[in-house]
Amino acid sequence: LQDGLLIAFITVLALSTFTHDWRAENHHAAALLLFFFLMPFALYFIGREAPVTPRAVLGLFGAIAVFGLYLSITSVFEKYQLYSLVFPRYVASYAHPEFFGRGRGPFLNPAGNGLFLCVGMFSLLMFWSRANRAMKLGIVFLTMIYLAGIYCTMTRCVWLAAAGGLMIFGALTLPRRWSVAFVASAGIAGSLVVLAKWDDLKAFKRDKHVAVSDMAKSAGLRPILAYIAWQMFLDRPVLGCGLGQYPVESVYYLSD
Repeated sequence: LQDGLLIAFITVLALSTFTHDWRAENHHAAALLLFFFLMPFALYFIGREAPVTPRAVLGLFGAIAVFGLYLSITSVFEKYQLYSLVFPRYVASYAHPEFFGRGRGPFLNPAGNGLFLCVGMFSLLMFWSRANRAMKLGIVFLTMIYLAGIYCTMTRCVWLAAAGGLMIFGALTLPRRWSVAFVASAGIAGSLVVLAKWDDLKAFKRDKHVAVSDMAKSAGLRPILAYIAWQMFLDRPVLGCGLGQYPVESVYYLSD
């Protein structure tokens, strides 16, 4: 069933791409389809058919965790302007000004960087059940480094993903009699923090050359963008406006 749904999803994306202007902007839509969907799609099936052993799985988790630690440290250096320590150099170059001053990593995008940070942190936590007390202390220390890097992305969705994943990890790791209380307490505490800091969370300085007032405007645009996306969906619910065509097609809805 999962494979069927995945194949159907990729098929719809391919149809959406090639039934629209996929040559526009130097074949941007075709590149998106290839690198963001078809390549991961192929790797999924290659990985699924490859022989899997516990040792190989732990090796994979370890490699991802090490890569994530590099991203975390790089994000901290970016956020606190320690640009001489950032590698590769283009990450700290203002030749790529978008999101400058946040933890963008080699992806030059804080949300994409945050995705890999979360995957790396959760890969590290996969060693928890096999670790002795000293190793668990080390895992806690490395998790703090991860959390620092995640914070330095200054991206709310990344923070939510990390908090949600840690909540699930805690619920699965703690004894059953404690897990329900842990999830309830964490949920209540998180809700109280959000309520108390709502205005600050909606508008805070993130990019180096973007003011807090601009951040507030950005947050205020979200309902408008959601309305536009909904109207676009209603007009073309199956194939949409074409993969990668949203920036072009959405402008026709702005006058509403």
